[in-house]
Amino acid sequence: MITDEGISTYTVVARAVSGCYFTPSGYCLIRRFPSACGPLDIVFRTRRAPANGFSAPVPRGLWAEITGEAPDLNTAIEVFTGSAQALHPILVLSANAPSEDLLPEIAFNSGPRQREREYFQQFLPEERMLPFRRRTMPTDVVKAILQALGTHSDNERFHRAIVQYYQALQNWGPGQEIMALAHIYMGMEALTPVVLRGEMQKRERSKEEIASSWNVDVKQLDSEVRCRILFAGDVAMYRVVKKASESLIFD
Repeated sequence: MITDEGISTYTVVARAVSGCYFTPSGYCLIRRFPSACGPLDIVFRTRRAPANGFSAPVPRGLWAEITGEAPDLNTAIEVFTGSAQALHPILVLSANAPSEDLLPEIAFNSGPRQREREYFQQFLPEERMLPFRRRTMPTDVVKAILQALGTHSDNERFHRAIVQYYQALQNWGPGQEIMALAHIYMGMEALTPVVLRGEMQKRERSKEEIASSWNVDVKQLDSEVRCRILFAGDVAMYRVVKKASESLIFD
């Protein structure tokens, strides 16, 4: 936790090219999200802007407004943007739509009763028209995932897997198949211990007993969990994705 006697309230606005789409009246608000600076209020919407040939503003990309307290403007930009980006993969998972990373565009001291305010702005190019196939954001799904992660003992591993899926979708296109599959496999690796513990509890057996019932060595148990459960027994697919991940390892 960052502490400083000169703490003020700041607002940071960040945006990203995104296939995650909110309706004109839609938004997702997360209150008191924990950060190194303390609790933050974060709202996500779809940014709309005028465009030639259109009579009304058109959807451009994802827009995040983050407000909270920080000791200075630079800290606010770094911590607030990072906090919104930490939530960003959950939106991507919920909509199953790719999105690029959030970048800070505007930041300022938004506390009351100040005649002069710190201010930051950087130029970001207009998002490309229809960069991805847009999908409407199911805000109820976002809230359900956030609630589940907040109470689950393995929330860090689940979040790690979600981030890998976020990266996979960014690379989901011709010529980038290996990178996408590699991130899928790394996400499965993050989930493996969670799934194994669940299997042990469900069957009321130890690792050794499960390995024996599957006729494999205990050292092979993680691989077997991924193949049998996470890849639903699709051995061919498991081998393809595993090979894609291993191909990124250089001697």
